[in-house]
Amino acid sequence: MTGRANQCPGKFPAAASGLGRLGLIPFIALTAGAVLCARHRDLFETALAAYSFGILSFLLGAWWGLALIKRHASTLLISNVIFLVVFFSYFLLTTRAYLATSALMFLVLLVVEHRHPMFRPQPAYYARMRVQLSLTAALALLLSAAVAA
Repeated sequence: MTGRANQCPGKFPAAASGLGRLGLIPFIALTAGAVLCARHRDLFETALAAYSFGILSFLLGAWWGLALIKRHASTLLISNVIFLVVFFSYFLLTTRAYLATSALMFLVLLVVEHRHPMFRPQPAYYARMRVQLSLTAALALLLSAAVAA
């Protein structure tokens, strides 16, 4: 296969890492807003909850693509269960409880990705990056949950 990623192996990890790190900006900025601006805390927390929901959905959707290619039916089931927890938590829990649940779900995704055989061939840079990004997102969500009204 002669795709662009194979022609420029150093550029692809840099692009993925850069985009991943840019994706942390809303987690950090919205958490800072919630912590520093009590007047608009609800707005920041609502936006953070929605952003977290979107990122978790994105990550779980990526699992589907991998599971279909690698024929891992268990991953389809696991991703659906996690998504249902995230979905119903988003709509049924208080914002504070959802932020904490969302933080937990980022950690659950990491554990599954480190233990499930489908994810073993992922590049080392990606596995390291996922740990860094997920821990940062989870900490931001927990901090926001701690100050939530």
